[in-house]
Amino acid sequence: MIETIHEVEMAKLYEMTNEHNSKREETKNKNVEELEQMKHELIKKIEELDNEFENHFNKYEADTDAKATAYKELLL
Repeated sequence: MIETIHEVEMAKLYEMTNEHNSKREETKNKNVEELEQMKHELIKKIEELDNEFENHFNKYEADTDAKATAYKELLL
């Protein structure tokens, strides 16, 4: 009888361990997917900011060149 109880308890322990490992793996996979998604979103945001910076810089350069040319013409 004690051996039967022991076997039942070991079976429960085995089942609980498998369930725990399964949930742990599921959580890990979910977290990896979320991490990859965040990484892609950050890369996209960096590219958008880089394009915006480039546009502002080009506008600044064009404005500065125009003002410098106008100033030089005044001096001549």
